[in-house]
Amino acid sequence: MLCVANSIDGGFSFKKSKNNPLIEHVGPTDAVYHNGKYYIFYGDAKWNPKTKQLTDKLSIYVAVTKDPENLKNAKIYKCITPGFKGSWDSNSVGGGKIFRLKNKWWMIYQGGDTHFDFQPRFHAASSDDLIHWTKVKNERPLFLRGDAGN
Repeated sequence: MLCVANSIDGGFSFKKSKNNPLIEHVGPTDAVYHNGKYYIFYGDAKWNPKTKQLTDKLSIYVAVTKDPENLKNAKIYKCITPGFKGSWDSNSVGGGKIFRLKNKWWMIYQGGDTHFDFQPRFHAASSDDLIHWTKVKNERPLFLRGDAGN
């Protein structure tokens, strides 16, 4: 679930929002405040609670809002999707972490061709607006995850 809490003491203590959860059946990954808006990133594979089935491959979304405690009016964008069949990230992408370097936004994210939520590879994507992302074209990963339990 995507939930939010805020701090008024510089991050030493947090108070959970009364509106939690903001979105169910997703995995939050990162949040950025930029130019008066919050960009809240999360992974979603469109879980259908009635059928108890996923209806899409795990992708990275961003909710853009001025109110991080209420996403009802947020604009939602799918920003990183799995690759084509046979590619290293053809099954799922997730876990995006965002930073800014030399006036460009960067995301380090995980991807895999077999695992849903234990993706073995980490790659990068870049953006000028935090919404539209371009994967770095490189068949080699930035690094690989360790074995389960490590």
